[in-house]
Amino acid sequence: MYRNSNRNDFIELSVKDGSLYFKTEKLKAISLDTLIDKDGIFIFKADQLIVKKFTDPQDSTTYNMIDNSLPTGDLFEQYSGNYSSEEAVALIKIEKVEESLYAIITPSTKEKLTPYFRDSFRVGNKLYEFVRDNNKKIIGLYISVPRAENIFFNKIDSK
Repeated sequence: MYRNSNRNDFIELSVKDGSLYFKTEKLKAISLDTLIDKDGIFIFKADQLIVKKFTDPQDSTTYNMIDNSLPTGDLFEQYSGNYSSEEAVALIKIEKVEESLYAIITPSTKEKLTPYFRDSFRVGNKLYEFVRDNNKKIIGLYISVPRAENIFFNKIDSK
C-alpha cells in the first residue's frame, strides 16, 4: 500500500495469478521498475511509487510505501480510551468489544472500526489513524473525512 503525503490518497496494489493489479486493472510491465494500465504509468523507486496519468503526463503524484500490517485484537486495548479535539470541539470514546474496536461519538452513534493498515481503521469514507509517541504509546488519533482531513484528537485517559 502507498500513501500520498500531501493528502489522504492511497494506492493499494494486489497480486493475482502472478500479476500485479491496481483496482481491477492488470498492470503491464514495460521495464523492471515501470508498469502501465489504461490510464497511466506506475514507476517504482525504492519505497516510493510515482504515478503519471496519460491525460497529463507532465503532472505526477508521489506515493510513499506504508506498513500495511493490519492491527489485530491483541492491539485493540492500546487504542481504547477517551479522545478530545479542541479543533472539532468533540469527544470520542474508542472501545474494544470482544475482538472488535468501536468509536462512540455520541451515546447513540457507535461505529465499528475496520482495520485498514498499521494503527489505522476505516468506517466508510472516514479514516481513523492512531498516533504513537517515541515509546510506542498511543497518544492521540487523526480522523479524516472527505471535507476535513487530519483532525487531531488527544488521548485524555486510558479507558
